Amino acid sequence: MKAIEIMQMFENKNVVNRTEFTFEEYIQQLSDFQAIVSACLFDGDESYHLSNSVTRLEELARGRNMKENPTISESLKNLKKVNKELAILLAGKKGENRIMKTLGYVQRPDLSVYKNVYITDGEEETEIDTVLVTNNGIIILEIKSAKQDITIAEDGRLLYENEISYHNVSIGEKMEKKRRLLKYKIEQEMKNRGIKLPVRIESRIVFSTPYKVRITVTDLYKKERFCYKSQLNKQVENFYSGTYYESEDLSALNDIITSMERNKKRFQQQFDFAKINSEFAQMMELMTMPEKTKSAEKTVLSDRKEKENAVVQISPFRKRAKRQLFGKIAISTASVALVLASVFSGAVITRNN
Repeated sequence: MKAIEIMQMFENKNVVNRTEFTFEEYIQQLSDFQAIVSACLFDGDESYHLSNSVTRLEELARGRNMKENPTISESLKNLKKVNKELAILLAGKKGENRIMKTLGYVQRPDLSVYKNVYITDGEEETEIDTVLVTNNGIIILEIKSAKQDITIAEDGRLLYENEISYHNVSIGEKMEKKRRLLKYKIEQEMKNRGIKLPVRIESRIVFSTPYKVRITVTDLYKKERFCYKSQLNKQVENFYSGTYYESEDLSALNDIITSMERNKKRFQQQFDFAKINSEFAQMMELMTMPEKTKSAEKTVLSDRKEKENAVVQISPFRKRAKRQLFGKIAISTASVALVLASVFSGAVITRNN
């Protein structure tokens, strides 16, 4: 497989061809990258995960004694980083999908649900995972997908398995920013529409776990409300406050949230995909080219065996020829001996006479 052919595949799908993406765009781009890598390694089958492809590449590298090759080792290292990034993003997306499915069972007719709401005041920006609007106010949900125990540290960082932090920002700072920007945006829209309403906003950090997975959250921060996925519906159904919106006010509030942009926040991905794509293409070319050294060794061995077979076939004839030669020499020697004996005998007889 030629490197230029693989690079053409990346180019045809425009795989990670810029630095800024929305969350949904980035997941799609990494998924396209995963599909091309899979197709190259598994005879056109695009369904394999990137982790499967990495395992396959490592096996090929070991089989060809090429794991220490700089191009191959660097490409494998970067593929593992991309695989980790994609796994985190997909886990987050699955976590959000589980929450949306759960919210579908909430018994509260005044509830409206909005996903990935983008807000900016011109200087700062944020994107809220989920905004819930009720006649008692608004609830912001920050969804965290998890499969292991979590500690909310004293400084507000989330520690997975109680020791690993994927983000150095305090969850408290993050949630405060979301509440502040959303309140600002709603109040500005109300002012423009000549509406005077109190804006009540609360928030929850929701830990979304896969089916039958149970985790424990240890909260040392104690400044933000959190709940598990299994508790969310009851918390939403029982959410009441001193604020109450009449149907007309609730309709206006929903109209304002509906007018806000979705899935717009862009973030910069940290990988140099021009380099990653090129390294992978070069690695595949190295992995799939004929093994010249081994072919040469096989040819030498084949020639050697042919010579050995030839020797085995010729040897009996050589032995027979030697026997025939020795026989002829023996006969000739005997003849000479007889002639000499006759001459000698003749000479003796003559002398005696």
